[in-house]
Amino acid sequence: MTMLDAYAVEAWPDVDEVWPDVDEGSRGLAVETIVRLAVGHIVQPVASPEESARRIAAITARIAYPGGRA
Repeated sequence: MTMLDAYAVEAWPDVDEVWPDVDEGSRGLAVETIVRLAVGHIVQPVASPEESARRIAAITARIAYPGGRA
């Protein structure tokens, strides 16, 4: 289990209930990808912090709820 996986489990203990059909490896990859995306926007911003946050939230929702289940 990576550090990000451990954090995700601690920060979101009911993740298995929210993503019952997604295996642990895929969830870990999704969490890592979203964190790296956020860090990228911090290190090399191309938009305002508000716009970056909006865009990261939009892609996070698409990953978390494919098909618009959010």
